[in-house]
Amino acid sequence: MRLAWLPIFALLVAAEPRKLPEPYQSFADLAGSVPPEFGAEALLRLAESGKIRDHDARRDLVEQAFRLGGMAKLPVRMRGVAGTMVDTRSGFLSKSYDLKLDALSLQTRAVRDMVPLDATKARALFLEIRRQSRSPLTCDDALVYDVADYYQALGVIVQSTFTPQERKKEDDLKFLMDYLGQVSSALELAPAARLVKGSGMSGNEQDVLATRFSGLLESIQPDDRSFAASLEDIRREITPAMQASFDKYKQKSEGCRDDSRPGITLQLSQGPVQAGNTPSLTRYWESGAAKQMLQDGLKLRFTNDGKMLSEAARTSREWQQQLLDYLNRLADWTAGQEKSEAVSCTKACWISFLRDRSATKPCRHSPTLSVHRIFSSKRRWSGSCKRSRCWIASGIPMESLPNCWMLIRTPEIRCWRCWSPKKRYLAHKCRPG
Repeated sequence: MRLAWLPIFALLVAAEPRKLPEPYQSFADLAGSVPPEFGAEALLRLAESGKIRDHDARRDLVEQAFRLGGMAKLPVRMRGVAGTMVDTRSGFLSKSYDLKLDALSLQTRAVRDMVPLDATKARALFLEIRRQSRSPLTCDDALVYDVADYYQALGVIVQSTFTPQERKKEDDLKFLMDYLGQVSSALELAPAARLVKGSGMSGNEQDVLATRFSGLLESIQPDDRSFAASLEDIRREITPAMQASFDKYKQKSEGCRDDSRPGITLQLSQGPVQAGNTPSLTRYWESGAAKQMLQDGLKLRFTNDGKMLSEAARTSREWQQQLLDYLNRLADWTAGQEKSEAVSCTKACWISFLRDRSATKPCRHSPTLSVHRIFSSKRRWSGSCKRSRCWIASGIPMESLPNCWMLIRTPEIRCWRCWSPKKRYLAHKCRPG
């Protein structure tokens, strides 16, 4: 169960006798009442804030964040491939992953924060990060793995945690060579090449690393999607010493030749300019009801020539009536009209954002909450808005919905939303798909 991590967090806190000054101790205690990715995020923000003067207390906060981060629901960050980011489920997921609330992103961030506090501990924590096997991708996949933060943290460890005596014995070089030997995906090659170039090692050591990386280029057998998504990134990081091996690598795959090609679109509901059969996408705004809701929502914000409506226009009696009629229709828009409840919920939340940006004043019962404010806000929910929550991993960053508390948990979403014009409440409710 998702609550299984609570006893573990309680043990972590109970084992730590140091107390922080208030209100920071209360913030740290509250980290145990949310899913582990949010507890880790809160503790890291607290440690990074500069408000905690005690060196050991900051170190312990970072270590607690590392432990909690390892229990995050999502193991690794992913990103959308080119041409798939406009009004698609994968595009919204990619934006969610940008929050870096996956286990690997949180743990590598904790490692980087630990380096100036305790270099030896930072290296020990990095060694604890589990390298999980990742399934090969196919051209139907619209999301690919993003492990850049992992290799950035590895570079910090190599450059900042080895003593002069250890460097004299080339322990840092051996450490890096060992991790380069574990590279197994084409999506790791670009960040690994960047690491090799920026390692700061001597000329001879740099040659050894370049030779090792060239061997990786010649030995890795990439899947088509990973090859296609990473080729240009690798090309930008290649040094002259690696070029011959890179030329051989380019012959290993043709990539995904039937992919959609990215292009510039001016209409929010349009997809890529050049259509293709791959990747497989769940597109939004396909049904007649969804298209109508989108277009009507845009009319509440923009003029016919694409300019933002003036505040005067948005305070008119006519516009206010149009908004009220629109919200009534939005309340009747059910998941049964769409492909799935998750798709319906995502679009309803997006339109809620559109609506809030159109309104002249936000609902006073729905305070702005995002990850970095969960533990510092003293405002309280009132009325029906106590039930207003959004758990949304399918797509909109927290800051995008100013009147909705959004927590990313799983790719299939649970979402509650409330609004209060004239003491009247509406709610958008979605259950996990």
